[in-house]
Amino acid sequence: MDSYVKKFLIIFVLLMFATFGLTYGMLALINPNDPNSIYTGIGFFLITFLPLLFGSMWYLKRSANGNSRKEKRLMETGTKAPAEILAIQDTGVTINGLYPIVKLALKVTPTGEAPFETVVETMVSRVDLPRAGDSIRVAYDPAKKSDIMIVKSQA
Repeated sequence: MDSYVKKFLIIFVLLMFATFGLTYGMLALINPNDPNSIYTGIGFFLITFLPLLFGSMWYLKRSANGNSRKEKRLMETGTKAPAEILAIQDTGVTINGLYPIVKLALKVTPTGEAPFETVVETMVSRVDLPRAGDSIRVAYDPAKKSDIMIVKSQA
């Protein structure tokens, strides 16, 4: 399953639980027939909503930092090499309506090593879409060639 889909599903489930917690908590708060309903409502709110809120924030922070740590490691210690785009496939995910997430099939030709093919998922600009046959630079981990990223040009 795609990493974006996994993140969306996890956040969706967490928000569903939070919505249930808030709804049940509010119903318990406004129940005039039960003198203990205020304690039930506040307790249920604290037990469901707050852990889900902080858990969601932790998950999003962890997943965002994970990519930047990997990219930093690849830029510092990874092997840089030219690559040719063999094919491009749209994943159907778009960020802010402008930046589609695509899968690029690449043929990487490192100096002094045998060429290899791999697939990388990346965000691209609709203004400057890559095409099959284009040359780009990548950084990869020689021990795990599936750990690869596109090196953005310094303009």
